[in-house]
Amino acid sequence: MSDVMPSGRSRLLEDFRNNRYPNLQLREIAGHIIEFSQDQHGSRFIQLKLERATPAERQLVFNEILQAAYQLMVDVFGNYVIQKFFENDMVRELDGHVLKCVKDQNGNHVVQKCIECVQPQSLQFIIDAFKSQVFALSTHPYGCRVIQRILEHCLPEQTLPILEELHQHTEQLVQIYTRHVE
Repeated sequence: MSDVMPSGRSRLLEDFRNNRYPNLQLREIAGHIIEFSQDQHGSRFIQLKLERATPAERQLVFNEILQAAYQLMVDVFGNYVIQKFFENDMVRELDGHVLKCVKDQNGNHVVQKCIECVQPQSLQFIIDAFKSQVFALSTHPYGCRVIQRILEHCLPEQTLPILEELHQHTEQLVQIYTRHVE
């Protein structure tokens, strides 16, 4: 029996699309991750599974998508798998290191890019790291850039605490920044 169906899909993907595997897991599609990523339903399946994937499952997906990364980046459905992988895995690595990265001449660019590219709902840990630090970061040469990105790209409920903290220090900020105006 051929593994490729008349539709051009593998038997596994075809059976998945026909609801023959209601409890399919990521490890069970090993060897088919690129194909699933390029299918509307398969891509959504992978995105949902990545949200709760174990490190071993994430590594399995990463190893397969790496070999076709560009192909998936420009694919109508595959690009979402790449984005979800970036969102869930790379951004997690920032957690616990946000303030160090924000204050670093190189690290701040990574934080800014995350804020620009990742869904705001996945960035709450960055907002949380800024609590009680907004004034100090707003006067920092790199921190002020990250605050700007938060204000530009995050949700109103995320920007509100940042703005409230800034408003508490309005007079100090005016004094600091009017020194530079001649």
